[in-house]
Amino acid sequence: MSARASPGQKEFEISLEKAFLIISYPEIPPHIWRSTIHRSLNLKGARRMRKTLKEKERKVRMMRVACCVLRDYQSSRFTFHVSRYTAFLFIALILASTALFVGCKKIAPDAEQEGEVSDASKEEISKEEYEYVCDMGHPPVVRDKPGNCPIDGMPLYKRKKGGGPEASTGEVGEEFVSISPEIVQMLGVTSEMVMSREITKEIRTVGRIDFNEKSVKIVSARVPGRIEQLFVDFTGANVKKEEPLVSLYSPELLSTQQEYLLALETLEKVKGSSIPGTVENAKSLVEASKRRLRLWGITDEQIEKLEKNQEPSMNITIYAPIAGTVIQKDALEGMYIGEGTPLYRIADLSTIWMYADIYESEIAHVQVGQNVDITLTAYPGKNFSGKVAFIAPFLDPNTRTVQVRSEIDNQDSMLKPGMYANASLKINLSEALAVPRDAIIYSGKRAIVFIDKGNGRFAPKEVVLGSEAEGYYQVLSGLEEHEMVVTSANFLIDSESKLRLALERFKEKEGAPLKPQEGEGGGGTGGGHAGHGIQ
Repeated sequence: MSARASPGQKEFEISLEKAFLIISYPEIPPHIWRSTIHRSLNLKGARRMRKTLKEKERKVRMMRVACCVLRDYQSSRFTFHVSRYTAFLFIALILASTALFVGCKKIAPDAEQEGEVSDASKEEISKEEYEYVCDMGHPPVVRDKPGNCPIDGMPLYKRKKGGGPEASTGEVGEEFVSISPEIVQMLGVTSEMVMSREITKEIRTVGRIDFNEKSVKIVSARVPGRIEQLFVDFTGANVKKEEPLVSLYSPELLSTQQEYLLALETLEKVKGSSIPGTVENAKSLVEASKRRLRLWGITDEQIEKLEKNQEPSMNITIYAPIAGTVIQKDALEGMYIGEGTPLYRIADLSTIWMYADIYESEIAHVQVGQNVDITLTAYPGKNFSGKVAFIAPFLDPNTRTVQVRSEIDNQDSMLKPGMYANASLKINLSEALAVPRDAIIYSGKRAIVFIDKGNGRFAPKEVVLGSEAEGYYQVLSGLEEHEMVVTSANFLIDSESKLRLALERFKEKEGAPLKPQEGEGGGGTGGGHAGHGIQ
């Protein structure tokens, strides 16, 4: 083993390691290897070098092994001895050969320190300009460096300091949801001003064309008998008023006519009688027989003809009571019928009815006399008009609708009973404040809108709504004119507020503080009662 190293050998080892560092690590800034050389590669300096340059650790170990070999080389193991002057000369040659290479990368220590200060200043400025925020907290979690939110574990988003909304300066106790402007822009939040509007409500429904019940007549037999002849023998035939329909043979009618003629003859015989009451009784008998003929459908003209001819007829003719269309025919030739048997059903189609079902939520806007616009697929491009004639006093429990009847003129007979029609009723609503339909959020029995306060602040307000028309709701109370209401992405804002409220309640239940602890967040700029949600 070699003897203890002399001072010259130790200087040689230190100088050799200095040269190796300069040659092998040209990328190391001068202020680092100068500090390392100054410490003469003591234990502390070596540890710092290995920590800073972990990827070079293997080469450093190899260099130390080389130094040990060189120390043995200078000992008695080899016959060749190197003097201290030769060692210094060797070091001088190595330093001279690397001077040019190292000089290109050499920077004055003062300049390096200034560069470090400059870089540090930039980092400090960057830290001052930006902050990292999570809006899930109440107030929001704010940090000066990247990381994850301690509430939901999501990465903090970067924003400029002061970019968040300022504290509420509104009314005392006002609640609002605070969202960063960046998120507001990403959500695509839009707002619209509340204004007074005069809107027209349009009620659309489907109608069914039907007969006018007031103009439908049933023709029936008033006396029993047998149908001898049909003058109108098919359904759908148009008839005029007093047009003959049926010729009916009736033995009972024959006897009644004979009784009437006998009563007339008796009256003529007793006109000169002096017996009190005889003439009056004869007149009463004539009137009773005449009344019976009328009840059986014999007209006054037919009775006058009977009085003139004095010949009773075995057949009776039944005439059409109105002008119209035969919509039902039950009479057949040769058929025996009894008193009251229906023979025809005739309807006047000059006016028709249309039935439409209106929902109970809209029936309050419908009144008798309102105009109804009607279109049919059978006549494209042609419009018909009518008026509301009747509103049913009850509601259909199955469809939750009220039947409304309209009367329509049909002189040209274009509208056929049984057709379907599209009906439209237009109601001019009174002028009132109105908000878009998209601005309304229903929360149970309440209607909520979000007021845009600016700077990412949105205040929920409960409103009382009126009628809806043209995409707007009338506002009966809760809003003032010129307020800005959110019309898009409001359900996302509502979800944000509900989530924050749930988190607050969870924290209260668990006994955790509502505000983040110092170091986890702070300096948040969210103002107001951002955590209050909508129930």
